[in-house]
Amino acid sequence: MSSGKMRFGQRLKQLFFPPRCAACEKLLDWTVSDPAIALCKECAKRWESEKLQNCESCAKSVSSCDCMPERLIKAKCDGFRKLVYYTSGTRETVQNRVIFRIKNKPDGRTPAFLARELLCALEDVLRTNGIDQKDAVLTYIPRAAANKRRYGTDQAEALARALSACSGVECKRLLLRAGRGAEQKHLNAAQRARNVRDAFVLSPHALLSGKTVILLDDVVTTGASTAAGVRLLRRAGEPKIYVFSVAYDEIGREMPKSLS
Repeated sequence: MSSGKMRFGQRLKQLFFPPRCAACEKLLDWTVSDPAIALCKECAKRWESEKLQNCESCAKSVSSCDCMPERLIKAKCDGFRKLVYYTSGTRETVQNRVIFRIKNKPDGRTPAFLARELLCALEDVLRTNGIDQKDAVLTYIPRAAANKRRYGTDQAEALARALSACSGVECKRLLLRAGRGAEQKHLNAAQRARNVRDAFVLSPHALLSGKTVILLDDVVTTGASTAAGVRLLRRAGEPKIYVFSVAYDEIGREMPKSLS
């Protein structure tokens, strides 16, 4: 579909369900055909500003930084890319509101927007490491079944599938929820680490020898869940594993190590 045209069905849908900014809920221009436009102009400016916030370890902008938390280093993760910093305890920042949107108010625009934002990082990882697209696979940290039923979405899966659609890299469900464990957001760092030990199992179809895995999550806080996922995926043939997230908790702005 060309950028200036929109099918009648899409126009009709947007007439009755007009798109709103994922951060402030302001009405967007319903005639815009690009499905990855999810922010109004004001919120888009704030979003771009947040991407330029500096890492206190390497001084790079957060969207360029490849530092990672200690748990991911110990899990032998090959890289960690993120777009913005998340600020715990508030929904007032543009990035926090976007995260809330993909978690609790499922739509197609917001995952498509975030996937396009992550596409540059994906292309950079593949290019700089000489990885052929056919040797890469996208997967995600699965949401607890109860929350998926409650909110009607698995935000990390939606991100992974949207990134697959715009990149051409295959998306597979490689990690499964084991049905154990409490919600991570209610736990402190030590409790999070204990909680995820038996939270996931490998899919029987996870055959990853010679592959590069991009593991998606919406927010990395302490890194406990993503580290657990990395360790499990390593058992399926010792693939290279890169963690991608929309946001990294602001508490991690000073991280122990950069890969550069």
